[in-house]
Amino acid sequence: MNEVVDAAIGGSLSVTELDPITARGYCTWQSGVRRLREIGLKKQFLVSNESNVPWIVDKKRGNRFTVVITVEATGENEAIPSNLRVKGVATLQAIKNNSNLLFDYADLPQMTKPAQTPPSQLTFFRSWYLCIHLDGTLATAELSFPISMNQGFFSEYDERIMVRSIEESGLPLSVVELDDSIGKEIEIKVSKK
Repeated sequence: MNEVVDAAIGGSLSVTELDPITARGYCTWQSGVRRLREIGLKKQFLVSNESNVPWIVDKKRGNRFTVVITVEATGENEAIPSNLRVKGVATLQAIKNNSNLLFDYADLPQMTKPAQTPPSQLTFFRSWYLCIHLDGTLATAELSFPISMNQGFFSEYDERIMVRSIEESGLPLSVVELDDSIGKEIEIKVSKK
């Protein structure tokens, strides 16, 4: 997963002051997703864009993974990290499925068992999110299994695996600055016919 974080950092560092203001977040996320998929494909995982969420799916083990940009609490054991931007219905459904997978229908008394197939027996995948936070001086990341959302933001997790914690980060990030001299020597002649 560190390779994915490094790719996300590279995407972030590729942005200059000429890019749109939202480019840093997009480039960070997009570069992370691409690297996650490249690694997954080498392991025979499948690419999926179910409901416009960019997953890489380990069908054999019933897991799927994606990248999300998160807040500064990422990588802190005692904190509850959340996604930086509001997530929609597809993410909410994936997290509901995560929560349902934790419920053991076998523990219900026979007379209260549902007539329908329990969610744990359907084709749900455990949805894992590689949470990445970059703040300009360090990068933190964790692989998280959220089970609850509040108003579009992750609010509870069943499992969090620290990939790069605050203590381990130590990676100085720098922003690409434009050289003021670039373009000054270019002269464009304009003439009328």
